[in-house]
Formats: sequence, structure tokens, C-alpha cells
Amino acid sequence: MSDISIPGVSSKYNTGKMIDAIMEAEKIPLNRMEDRQETFNRQKKVWNEVNRKLSSLQENARSLYSFDNPFREYVANSTDPEIISASADRNASKGIEKISVQQVASNDAFRSRPLSSDFSINAGEYAFKVGEQEVEFSFDGGDIEDFVRRLNRRGKGIIEARLIRDSPETNILLIESTKTGADNQLTFLKDSQAMGEATGLLARVSTGERSIAISSETASHIESSRLRGDFQLQEGSLMVPPGTSAQIQVSPPVQPEKNLQLVLEVQVRELPQEEYQAPSPPPGPQLPDAGGVELEGIEIQNAPGEVKTPPWEPPQEPETVETLQVLSINETHELPELTATEEPQKLTIPLSNIGAAVRSIDIRNRNTGRSISINQAQIVNPEARGEFQPQFPVSTAQNAQLTVNGIPIERNNNNIDDVIPGVTLTPQIASDKSVEINVEPDKEAIKNGLIQFLGSYNQTLTEVNILTSNRESVIEEIGYFEDADREAAREKLGMFSGDSSFMQLKNRLQRIASASYDTSAGRELSMLSQMGISTNASGGSGTVSRSKLRGYLEVDESQLDEAIEQHLPAIKELFGQDTDGDLVVDSGVAVEISNFVNAYTRNNGLIDTRTASIERQIDETEEEINDFKRSLEDKETDLKRKYGRMEGALGDLEDSRRSIEGLQQRNSQ
Repeated sequence: MSDISIPGVSSKYNTGKMIDAIMEAEKIPLNRMEDRQETFNRQKKVWNEVNRKLSSLQENARSLYSFDNPFREYVANSTDPEIISASADRNASKGIEKISVQQVASNDAFRSRPLSSDFSINAGEYAFKVGEQEVEFSFDGGDIEDFVRRLNRRGKGIIEARLIRDSPETNILLIESTKTGADNQLTFLKDSQAMGEATGLLARVSTGERSIAISSETASHIESSRLRGDFQLQEGSLMVPPGTSAQIQVSPPVQPEKNLQLVLEVQVRELPQEEYQAPSPPPGPQLPDAGGVELEGIEIQNAPGEVKTPPWEPPQEPETVETLQVLSINETHELPELTATEEPQKLTIPLSNIGAAVRSIDIRNRNTGRSISINQAQIVNPEARGEFQPQFPVSTAQNAQLTVNGIPIERNNNNIDDVIPGVTLTPQIASDKSVEINVEPDKEAIKNGLIQFLGSYNQTLTEVNILTSNRESVIEEIGYFEDADREAAREKLGMFSGDSSFMQLKNRLQRIASASYDTSAGRELSMLSQMGISTNASGGSGTVSRSKLRGYLEVDESQLDEAIEQHLPAIKELFGQDTDGDLVVDSGVAVEISNFVNAYTRNNGLIDTRTASIERQIDETEEEINDFKRSLEDKETDLKRKYGRMEGALGDLEDSRRSIEGLQQRNSQ
């Protein structure tokens, strides 16, 4: 008997593959559902990407009219930052400030003579003072390095010390205060004074401060001067009116020793002046009556006398003299010009610059409308610290002294932020050169803010163009795309072709960007194109550019720079301004874009609605898939059961076949 077989049923005909083939056919609807679910997931991902781009556009738009908009950023540029530098914040105002630096603030820093490596410090009570702060500690004596560590530990934030190896065998001890300013002098107290002398940090002074008396005994006219008005003495101050000279005798004369300075406190006062009235012509000579004669009752008068007078020439108006070069030493050595301010001003003159003993301080006031006063005069040694002075000063404590727009300024540090509103001045070195600080809007910050906004705008249009177009040229036109970006763009090319929400988004953005808005510049600047921002800002050869037709904005940087220079307030208004005075910015390109995009990005907005709808479809499809998978599992189980029974029956048939064949063989024998 021939073999009995049922194709696809018996094991030797691969029953499992038959079941798999049947199930693959049954899975076709499942595959479609999974493809649909994948499409929904991709759409959700795309909407999330659109939301991020629109949120970035909205954020960059708001940054152009919010409180921290770049139009309120300022910079301060110095014509010579090596003399003085400056920075500005949002409280600054546009303007040019003229500044000169007489001296910069510094701290006390004293060095010793070279000390041997085994130099030791004696035991004692050591104390130092910086301004009003004191540092005090006990030292048991020993190595100078131990002393330095002890001093630094106790004087942290007030005083510092360190050793500098100037040769293989010697060290230099440097001690300095950590604070600048004349009020923060470093003073050695108790056993520190002996240590200072022993190390060469300190030396005893021979000359200290000395006040120069201003009184009737010391003040007099300058004999050689023609300015003979009367000066006035008021409570230790010498006031010299216009047209007056005076000098203060310095007795005994002060020799120009090292480090000595003459310090004067001077004040200039502007006096009211009456308007010049030209005198009237003189009346001329008075002639007696000419008389007359009488004849037969008839009186005849003589002709009146006549005197010819020269024509009247009024005297010339007195010359107005304005000068600030009024001070000198010893009647020969002129001092620097004063500053045109009524605030008291301090002059510091190193006596070494005079080169001779100081015998008198002279004032020649040739002004016609200013009085000059000397309120105080002193001889000082700025390096003196009581009975001592530094023998090798690296720097000495002094205030920063500047003249700002003619006004003298003095501060104890080099970060001066309370003179010009919103501007911090940082003097670097003293100089006779005058420096200009130009405070102006931060054009780079403004341009960066505009470019970030335009970048977000163009990226949004790029996304919309890719999603709504089936042409790959949309992707190839984008020059900044990397290969990975292009591949990702191809995957979503035309995904929302014909979707009205995307077309409305693009059209509305383009209308906002091309519309006109009221500004303080009127017709000169009411549109983006007038400041160099448009779809054709770079010009062209006249051919039609598909990228320009897609609405991307370009920037003509030279035109933008010119607009920022000439119409900055109007540019700010073009992007956002308060038109009704309610303190709410309600008009402008950035405002309109932010408000429009908000309908897409806000909670329960268009994107939220669309993504929520997609998520529902994803969930529904997921349920369908799960239900269908359970149905397929049941069907596969049923098939396996049926084919199992069939294989069992086939086995029985095979057994019967073999029994019959065996019986036939035995009968044939």
C-alpha cells in the first residue's frame, strides 16, 4: 500500500509552518492597525516639535518687548581703557562723560630688606591696624615662616603676609592690607614696630604733617601784582574776590624733602554779574544867555552862542575774564588749573615738583565773575604712619581721585558706581590725559536679540514648509541642514500637506512680519523692511528665488546698523510699545507674533487640542490592537488544537497502514 499523507498536516509536511502562514494572513489587519498607530505617534512627535519651535519663537518675540528687552542694555566705551575702563547696566543713559584720573585707589603694601633664610622673629605681642580694624596675637618666637602663617591666620580678610625668595639664600617679607583707600592705612603696633625696624619694613620719619596757618598774620597782598582789591579772612579761610591778589606766607619755609606734599582745599564760586549798561552822552558846556538891545520899544535878542563838540564815543565794554589758572607757589611756580565747580576741590602737589623751599601760596584772581577761596593748606607725608614710614613701600594707601565732567570725585576704591547712574568706573592708572566714556545702547545685544528672533521665525517657517510640501527642494534649499537633519526632514516631508492649521499659521506670520506699525519715526520707520529685514534684504539679480517665496526673512546688516544708529527708539516701538498708556505693551511685530502664537502654544490651545486628539486615537488603536491580538491568539490556539487532532488521526492511519502491510507480507510467504 502506498504511503498515505495529507500535505500540510503530517509533521513531515511541516504543520507548524502551515499554521504560521495562516496566521500571517490573519495578521494583516493587525499590521495595518500598528502602522496607523505608528503614524499617530509620528504625528504627535511632529506636533511636539512644532510646539517647541513656536514656544521658542514666542519666547524670543517676548524678549524684544519685555522688561529685560535688549533695547535697554547699555555699554560704556572708554577712549583709553588703559587709563580708565567702564561698564554700564540697564539704569544707564546715553551720553558722553569727560573724565581724568589724578590717582587710583591703592592699598598699603610694604616689603622688607632681604632676610637670611634662618632669620627669626622675637617672641612678643604683635598688633596691626588697618583703618578701624585691628589684628592682635601672641607669638612665641621662632621661624619667620611660622610668623607669616600665624599672621595670615589671624588677619584673614584684613592683612596678608608672604615670603618671596629673591635669592637662594634670602627672602623678602611682604605685608599688605587687603583694603584700598586713604582711610585704610596699615599701622604697626606694639612689638610689630620693633619687628618692622628689624626687618627693614619700617623706618622712623623725620617730617610729618604740618598745617599752614591762614590768618591776618600770614595773609597779605602780592606786592608785585596790580590786582589791588580787598581779600577777606573768614574762620581760617581766605576768600579772594575778582580783581584781587593775596598770598599766604609759609613760615618757616618747607624744604622739598622726599615724600612731602602740599595739599590745598580750594573753592571756586560763580558770582552774579549785572548786565553792562553803556553810559549816556555827556550834556556838553553850558553857555550864558546872549542878551539883546531895545530900540524905541523894540527888543532885539542876540543870536545864541554855539560850541562845536566832538562826536560822542561811548567807552568800550569792560573785558570779561574767565580763568582757572590762579594759583602759584613762591610767585613763580604755577599750579595746575582749578576745576570749574563750586564744590570744594583738593589739590595735591608733590614738593619735589617745585624744586625749592615753599615760602608762599599765591592767588591772582583776574576773573571778573569768580571768587577763589583757600579753605585749608597742609604739608603732609602720605607714607607716614605715626612715628614710622615704610622703608620700601610697594604701594601706599590712597583714594582714587578723578574729575568727572569738571567735578572732582574721590573714592576709597577703584570700582566707582555712584557717580554716573548705571555706570561703573574703574580707574587703571593716573594720567594727565583726559578720557571720554561713551555710554550708548548695546548695539550688539540688540542685533543678537533681533537675530535670535528672526532665526526662530525662519525655523518655524522651515518646519511648516517641510510638513506641508511634497517637494524635496524645500529641504535642499536649507543651507544649514546637516545630513542627519535632511534625513529627518525627508521622513516628515508632506506629512500635513493640505492641513489648514499649518497654512493659516504661515500666512498669518507673514502678514504680521510685512505689516506697518505706528512709531515715533512715522513713515521713516514703520515696517521691518525699512530697517533692513525682509524676504529680499540681500537684493538679487532679478531672478525669482524659491526660498524667498517661502517667506524666510533676511537681514541687510549695514541697513540695520544705520537704523539702530538713527532710529533706535522707533525700532523698539516697532517691535513693541504701549499705545494707550495702560502700562501694557499692546502693539508691534513681536507683540502680534507672541499673541498669535499663544493660541497654538497655550494650555488647551490648538497644539494641545490636536495632540490630545492624537493621543485618544493612539489609545483607541492600542485597545483595538490588544483585542485583535487576543483574537489571533485564540485563533492560533484553535488551529493548533485542530491540527493536533488531525495529526493524531494521521498517526492512527499510519499505524493501520503498517499493520496491513505486515499482514500482506506474511500472507505472501
